[in-house]
Amino acid sequence: MNPDTSGAWTAEITVAPGPGPVAWAHFTDHYVMSPWQVEGETLIRALTAPGTGSVVTASRNAGGVDDADIRIQVTSADPLDDSALDSVIETLRQTLGLADDVSDFYSTVVPSDPVLSAAAAHGLRGARLKTSPGVFEAIVAALASQNVHFSRTFHVMACLTESLGVPVEHPRGVAYTFPTPEALADASDDLLRSCGLGYRARLLRGLVTRLVDSGIDLDALRDEPNTDIVREALMDLPGVGPFTADLVLSIGFRRPAFHLDSYTRTIFETLYGLPPADDAMLQFVEQRFGRWKHYAMLLLTTDTEQWATDLGVEFPIRSAASYRLPDT
Repeated sequence: MNPDTSGAWTAEITVAPGPGPVAWAHFTDHYVMSPWQVEGETLIRALTAPGTGSVVTASRNAGGVDDADIRIQVTSADPLDDSALDSVIETLRQTLGLADDVSDFYSTVVPSDPVLSAAAAHGLRGARLKTSPGVFEAIVAALASQNVHFSRTFHVMACLTESLGVPVEHPRGVAYTFPTPEALADASDDLLRSCGLGYRARLLRGLVTRLVDSGIDLDALRDEPNTDIVREALMDLPGVGPFTADLVLSIGFRRPAFHLDSYTRTIFETLYGLPPADDAMLQFVEQRFGRWKHYAMLLLTTDTEQWATDLGVEFPIRSAASYRLPDT
């Protein structure tokens, strides 16, 4: 733990992932949505360390898929004590799915399903589900994705982050924390419109007003073991319906959930031959994937149009997984 050449305090920690493969390239090649950044094979993210302020993390895998050697470098303007450093590392372990035991999913569930097997063979074997460090960020991302082309969601998240987040300088450049509910509540309507939210600006305004006025601690919901209770609490928030709640359960809580939208419905109709009925699809998901619903969703919605050809299927919708904003 020493100052780097720029004078910032830095520490590099080796993290042992939970059992199962780790496809690190999935993090650097897919779903690189702000505030996440990528530089080569390094995944960069600004976080808030307890009692210290903002830090920047740079994570990489120095090993392979089956012998992962995860290194996380933490950079801060001021030294972190052991407690703050441990908190940052644990946040990343959870956020990157490094705490998950995915051995059963990749050794049993995937081989027994021809569709998942095709996805895994495309380079997704070992993909870990990346979630948001905070529940609020997951809700905003889900709201921004309602009824729009995926490119707009990427634009909205980048605009909100760079306009209202905290910039943190580090040796590789500048990273941004995701804005707080208070920062978004103070944002002008003109700014929200300029970020491309459209009618969702009203939904976001209602959400942050409720959170700020009520003092709701969304992250405290992660301690609630009953997923049905969490889902009900999410749907009590402005702008959060069944689709948004199910998506947030996955990307904000790491809970086994599967959202149905036009993309996932097309997967079930085209690749599994299911009838176009939501009840039938949800029953299939529960019976086929069970506690691995969120991981099945991850593989099924990543580069689908590419690996579906191995099944002899021309998938009609392009996946958002590999999208990057034009200037990144």
